[in-house]
Amino acid sequence: MSCNDFNGFSEVARDHASQARNYGPLDQFNGRAYITGPCGDSMVFWVSLRGGKIEKVSFVTDGCGSSRAAGSMASCLATDRQFEGAEPLGQQDILDALGGFPPEVEHCALLAAITLQAACEDSMTRGQAFYSEPAWGEPRSNCGSSDCQHGGHKPHESKEKNQAGPQSAARSDAPVNQTQTDTDFKQPKMKAEDKHMRIAIPLADGKLAIHFGHCAQFALVDVDPQSKKAIKREDIAAPPHEPGLLPPWLAERGVTMIIAGGMGQRAQTLFSEQGIQVLVGAPAETPEDLVGKYLAGTLEAGTNICDH
Repeated sequence: MSCNDFNGFSEVARDHASQARNYGPLDQFNGRAYITGPCGDSMVFWVSLRGGKIEKVSFVTDGCGSSRAAGSMASCLATDRQFEGAEPLGQQDILDALGGFPPEVEHCALLAAITLQAACEDSMTRGQAFYSEPAWGEPRSNCGSSDCQHGGHKPHESKEKNQAGPQSAARSDAPVNQTQTDTDFKQPKMKAEDKHMRIAIPLADGKLAIHFGHCAQFALVDVDPQSKKAIKREDIAAPPHEPGLLPPWLAERGVTMIIAGGMGQRAQTLFSEQGIQVLVGAPAETPEDLVGKYLAGTLEAGTNICDH
């Protein structure tokens, strides 16, 4: 499907694709997330929360009409929506509101839901303090402890089921110029000569281990991003359990992403510093099933059950 091919789009979806609402950075915001989906499209969401309620939301994407439509509808549905203590906005909510979307691009709604969710959680983590784009800086909290419960809310944790799919640990300080538009916003893409993608999955009895830090093995799955197919799997023994060891250990083995059941925020930050993306809340399934669903944009997840 080309960028201008709206075949299969409802009138509502066509309208949002061609005239995206809430497009471009907010001048003042207190939450932001920047995530790239398995299709290569990226989204950035900015949110302004007050009292746990989303007052303003905006987005940008380097994707085509389907990504613009999904992001636009997500921003409209989220405005004036209660976030804290409420069911998250999910992929199906966005698809239902669009009223008709080709099956092959439904993953764009999942990306929009995940990125919006991450931006809202970023706001809760930061205590809903307001910032402007140039002053955003590094992710912050009031302490450096791995069990810090800043603001009474642990990032990427909710008692409600996450209908938006796997949550992604993404640096909220990714550089985005405040004057960028849809024509010049581009997430750095994988170079033609660098087609490497390796996904690590902690194992227990052949399936994903819920507590990744205590697993005995990792499955390393090599993926071809162009064909979206797994091409090789290697199972390796995990190193001794030592604080802070796994992120550099997996990075040395070429891992670019980890799919996990539960993971503490400190560990997620350490993986991010190594350039490894983290998806948390994944179910205890085989590596083949998890990777296949991720590449198809259908991987659904519950809450991040880790409590530290």
